[in-house]
Amino acid sequence: MDTLLAFKASLSNQPDVLAAWNTTTDFCSWPGISCSLKHKHRVTVLNLTSEGLAGTITPSIGNLTFLKILDLSQNNFHGQIPSSIGRLSRLQYLHLPKNSLHGELNANLKNCTSLKGINLSSNQLTGEIPAWVGGLSSLKSIMLMKNNFTGIIPASLNNLSALQEIALTFNQLEGSIPEGLGKITSLKLIELGANHLSGIIPTTFFNLSSLITFSVAQNKLHGTLPYDFGNHLPNLKNLLLDSNSFTGSLPASIVNATEMYELDLGSNNFTGRLPPEIGMLCPGLLVLGTNQLMAATDQDWEFMTFLTNCTDLRILDLRRNMFGGTLPSSVANLSTQLQLLWLGYNEISGRIPFGICNLPSNILLNEDLVAHIGDFGLAKILHESSIEQQIYSRSFTGIRGTIGYAAPEYGQGGQVSSCGDVYSFGSVILELFTGMVPTHEMFREVLTLQKHVENAFPGMLMQIVDLVLLPTEEANASSVQDESNAMEHGSNAIFSVMQVGLSCSKHAPTERMCMRDAAAAIRRIRYRHVKITRNEEVLITAHNARPFAETSYAAETSRPAP
Repeated sequence: MDTLLAFKASLSNQPDVLAAWNTTTDFCSWPGISCSLKHKHRVTVLNLTSEGLAGTITPSIGNLTFLKILDLSQNNFHGQIPSSIGRLSRLQYLHLPKNSLHGELNANLKNCTSLKGINLSSNQLTGEIPAWVGGLSSLKSIMLMKNNFTGIIPASLNNLSALQEIALTFNQLEGSIPEGLGKITSLKLIELGANHLSGIIPTTFFNLSSLITFSVAQNKLHGTLPYDFGNHLPNLKNLLLDSNSFTGSLPASIVNATEMYELDLGSNNFTGRLPPEIGMLCPGLLVLGTNQLMAATDQDWEFMTFLTNCTDLRILDLRRNMFGGTLPSSVANLSTQLQLLWLGYNEISGRIPFGICNLPSNILLNEDLVAHIGDFGLAKILHESSIEQQIYSRSFTGIRGTIGYAAPEYGQGGQVSSCGDVYSFGSVILELFTGMVPTHEMFREVLTLQKHVENAFPGMLMQIVDLVLLPTEEANASSVQDESNAMEHGSNAIFSVMQVGLSCSKHAPTERMCMRDAAAAIRRIRYRHVKITRNEEVLITAHNARPFAETSYAAETSRPAP
């Protein structure tokens, strides 16, 4: 009891959940506390997740020597992880994510030899991932994403033969991916994205038959996919290789990864024609944008015909490639669940297929075959069964969406909402008018697409606008003054639209426009711009006709009477 009361006293606030923590009741009945059935009055579980606790974690917690589960996730703890936790030799699960803890991993933690799961994600931890982590032989889950860890991924992790999950995403790690990790046959989830990793993906990873999720997106990796890729990955559902420097063609053997649901190979240097088999995978998300993929003939577009059989397809991104020829009419038969279709910045010719109206109402293709979206829902809710799920008193929900378009709060466990869709809408507006994707390499650090546009407001705005938007404003001008007016009106419209884009993509959900207001604002801007443009066209026509009318009148009046 004294240790628990010391824990309570160390907090800088006293939330209601701790009101029952007093000497008048049995501490084994206190909220968040469970005791051993075998060893009476020995605390085995301290679970106060998401209770708004603030302060430091008291070193006296090391006195709870029978503790098996310590879960203080999603609170406001700061300071360092106390070294006294190293005295908890029975501790199996250390969960402290989504706090503000800093400092390095204390070496005393290596004494917690019973650890099965460690989750320290979304903190401010620094230093290297120590080699002694590889000596915790019972570890099944390592979650260290969203911190500031530096250095390499220690090769000692290769010794963790029971490991099922490792997530090191969003750190500052560098060096190569240890080949030995790919020999841990129990691995189901590997997330190493958003670091500075280099080299190739070791071939051992392509033989992990248990693998469900493999993400190395946003690194500095290169190499090609082996010809037999997919032959030994029967359970792979999520493959995220985007924003690297991978080359070569996509192997047809990818069709053998029959469980694939998310396939993101965007922003690489893949070349060649797409194997038709890729359309037989039927993923929910297929991102191939910003590569050097080609299509010229009907046969090259055969993958699109296969995709029409995919009822779960929600996102299809083929933009910024070298796709040419005529868009096949089969595009009109894509899934009615389709939420996002991007075909822009290719070399596609011809007119839209007549049946395009069969697509959902939120997919709009203009005469240049560039997709415009009126509805989003880019985020996808994934309920991932965690290892030893019974230890949780609350379910774990992860939010995933297209990088750069999903709202920031989704990455922090926020619930899917219309505010998140508004953020996605705003991001697409800014992309359409700047010609820059949110995942552009210049936005890897603190700079974002939104910040880039904000910095240009108002005086420098037209210098970051996509140049393809500017000549259209001058096309019908017949004089220097007309051209000046057209450019001014065009600039005003662009200015207004990008203001809407910025307002929709504010970081805080409460600061964003609602979708109804955003749509109304866009309609007003369009109406005003079209009205001004048409009025000017009338004036220009009248002005151009005037000399002709005057000449005709003069000719008539000077003609001799009959």
